[in-house]
Amino acid sequence: MKLETRGGARRALLMLAAALGIYALANWLVFPAYDRLTAASDLASEKETQLRRYRRAELRKGQYAELLKVANERIAKSESVVIPAANLSLASAEMQSLIEGVANKQGLMVGQRMIGAPRRLNNFYAEIPMTLSFDSTPGQLVSFLDEVRTLPRFVTVKSLQVSPISQAFEAPKGTDLMKNVRVSMILGALCSADLIKTDRVNR
Repeated sequence: MKLETRGGARRALLMLAAALGIYALANWLVFPAYDRLTAASDLASEKETQLRRYRRAELRKGQYAELLKVANERIAKSESVVIPAANLSLASAEMQSLIEGVANKQGLMVGQRMIGAPRRLNNFYAEIPMTLSFDSTPGQLVSFLDEVRTLPRFVTVKSLQVSPISQAFEAPKGTDLMKNVRVSMILGALCSADLIKTDRVNR
């Protein structure tokens, strides 16, 4: 049997064959090349990102040393105001010595004094409270508070009560009015929070 094709059918077959050839060529050559180009573009973009990060790191490299220096200075400054001690007993003794030194400088006779249980403030610091009382003139009290404010360690006044030793309901006759006051206060000094952990472990 002889297969005959007309002109239109022959052209259709030729076009189909050409299309198949183009598709095969694209599938074997063009598509793989496109995939390689896409992968290369992604790799180039990744390398560019890494290069930008490297350049930023190089630019900041000189700043890191300065930042570390500033951080170390701030840490040293903050630690300088904390009572240095190996345990709570030594920290309490150091605080008591500081306050008694201020009182002696002002000529005050400190009466009752008591160191309370330390209170943890955060992960870094704890506060040691100290209750004390004394009689003084108003001037001595002001000088005492000013000396406490300028201590090398961070000491704060938590509470303060001042009352006259004697109350005058009328002007005294032949004697001067006594102006002394009775002072009762609670002070707080900072110590390392690690001292509380150490104290609990030892117990």
